[in-house]
Amino acid sequence: IDLCPNLQSPFLAIIEAPTGSGKTEAALYLADRITQRDQKSGIYIAMPTQATSNQMYSRTANFLAHRYSENEINLHLVHGAAMLSEINDQFKPTSVWGEDKPDFSNIHAHTWFLPRKKTLLAPFGVGTVDQTFLSVLKSKHFFLRLFGLSHKVLIFDEVHAYDVYMTKIFKTLLHWLHAVGTSVIILSATLPDTTRQELVNAFGAKEINIEPVKFPRITTVTENGSRAHYCGKVPSREIQLKWIDQNPGSIANNLKDQLVDGGCAAVICNRINRAQEVFDALNDVYDNESTEIILFHSRFPYCWRREIENHVITKFGKNTSQRPYRSIVVATQVIEQSLDLDFDIMVTDLAPVDLLIQRIGRLQRHDQSESPPNRPGKLNQPLLIISAPELRTVEKIPDFGADKYIYEPYLLLRTLSTLHERQSVLLPEETDQLIQEVYSLEQIPGMADSIWDALQNLRSDLLQHQAKSARNADNYLIPSTNISFLGNLKSSFSDDLHSLSKKIISAPTREISPSISIVCLTRENDGIHILNDPYPIDLNAPLTYKQKISCLKASVTLNHWKVIKYFLHTPNMQQETFKESATLRWHFPVIFENNLFETQTFSIQLDKQRGIKIRTNK
Repeated sequence: IDLCPNLQSPFLAIIEAPTGSGKTEAALYLADRITQRDQKSGIYIAMPTQATSNQMYSRTANFLAHRYSENEINLHLVHGAAMLSEINDQFKPTSVWGEDKPDFSNIHAHTWFLPRKKTLLAPFGVGTVDQTFLSVLKSKHFFLRLFGLSHKVLIFDEVHAYDVYMTKIFKTLLHWLHAVGTSVIILSATLPDTTRQELVNAFGAKEINIEPVKFPRITTVTENGSRAHYCGKVPSREIQLKWIDQNPGSIANNLKDQLVDGGCAAVICNRINRAQEVFDALNDVYDNESTEIILFHSRFPYCWRREIENHVITKFGKNTSQRPYRSIVVATQVIEQSLDLDFDIMVTDLAPVDLLIQRIGRLQRHDQSESPPNRPGKLNQPLLIISAPELRTVEKIPDFGADKYIYEPYLLLRTLSTLHERQSVLLPEETDQLIQEVYSLEQIPGMADSIWDALQNLRSDLLQHQAKSARNADNYLIPSTNISFLGNLKSSFSDDLHSLSKKIISAPTREISPSISIVCLTRENDGIHILNDPYPIDLNAPLTYKQKISCLKASVTLNHWKVIKYFLHTPNMQQETFKESATLRWHFPVIFENNLFETQTFSIQLDKQRGIKIRTNK
């Protein structure tokens, strides 16, 4: 509030504060004030995932409905599955609602803006960050998307979650947003110094001209220079740490002991297969007991995943009256950020320290005086149990298993070396210190020479991977601000690629492995059904609009190489009715019999509790 009068558009504001401290509210206040004062063309909020976009959409609708109660507001949910969301029917103007579900009759999503290339022209939007990235990538109509973002106020949440590839795109985006007069607000609870400086420079600023200030802080960049502002001391809390091995049975047995008097626990795993293994281990330990165990990850068909997401938010969100006596949520990174969830105790796989701090943001997030009621006696103090390999002082470095494909081993080993002797951390007081220790290039005090030598080798690998990711991003990025490039730009990339193989390998907004989307169909006595649909369908006849939507809700994305190879190279795997549909053109129908689809090389099992499980045949 104090800084707002002195911020001249276009500006960059980076708000760094602990999770749950009100960064979103601060950003909405600042964006609204600047929009009114400088007659900006609107606000767009960019979230890291579809799940966080859905939750933020309701919060934003609530804010706008009360802020502009006398005006008709055009607000859109902007991501790949927006048309499937029950909170926003994208095909006709409609009312939406917030958490308390009043009748917000002044909030609409106008149909003219519904085509993907035009949605960012709408004055208000909430969606994934990918939609903004498309404005600086060599894709069809990129300039129209950039025009839609011009002279707005953009809010980017959870920026620390971006990898090197995404950060490279984001820095180019910041460069262009400054050029087209757009103000930017960045929110993060954990941002390394080097990343902050890169973002400040990308927006066109010179070096910060005052000494860095303590956390929490706001860094501002305007045409008049850049400044870092201390926001005042935030009360810290001590998080107890406990270390256990990586065996799923160890996690189950530890939680059995911790939840003896009740309580709600979260287990955050780095990989889907790992989450499914932990889920099975917990069910073995809690066999026939009245303990609800929920598995939440991205490998569920959309219709099931939305049910789980809503269930988790209802049970463990803020001010809920449905908090269970004893319950365990096993999840991947889908609950790591932005979702307003509260658990009494948390178990987590080892991850880079900034992401561990993010996960801690879901641990006893709300005051005990608020809803939910007081914690069970044994869980009165926040406890984080870290499942990690043992750190030895011999030359052999810890085995991070398949996690090394998710996070850089250098950061995992550096995090383990920083934390392994600690019994607790004090947050947010130690947030800066912990992040800088892990992301620093200096040797950690007391570190064995053998571990330091291993770190040096891993750091060399890290730099190679980062350079490769940056080069990959450069292949897709439009040049920096230069008027002449518009007339000479030649790109083979577009939204409407003409071959499935190009669609499979082209994922420009994120550096992810190739994937395909399947539509889950089931064979019943009366014919073939779309998952969760009571009526049979004829795959040889054109699908109705309702059936197409049902197919999208029954879809799931898979990135298993054997599965991809099978569907791409097996003739007639895609029905003509799917090929002829713009909606389902890149989807493969899969008919499950008794929840199983089998080939000679693999099988796919459809399980409502566990999601999709893929087994390969030796």
